[in-house]
Amino acid sequence: MLETVDDRWARTLQHKAEAYAGEAFDVALALEPLRPANLPFYILDRYRFWRGDLFGRACIFMAPNPEGGQEGMAELARHRATVASHTHADLVILLFDALLP
Repeated sequence: MLETVDDRWARTLQHKAEAYAGEAFDVALALEPLRPANLPFYILDRYRFWRGDLFGRACIFMAPNPEGGQEGMAELARHRATVASHTHADLVILLFDALLP
């Protein structure tokens, strides 16, 4: 099966998030790719999702696709709230590859 650049990016970001949780919080985080069926398409098209447990809480991690548009903070917050309400996760965490000034 061919691997796309988007797949490599997602796998790399997943590994970085898992490593960061171990280094920063001394916890083992194992993220599993997730494609929630009950989310609106405009969200599914713009983000990648993972499921993981952090400090005993079920969490959803979401990251904006690198080829997507540049959402502002208000739009990211609205999308995060939509994911939280549709998935009933204890916590929804935004992941970023890098933050620009």
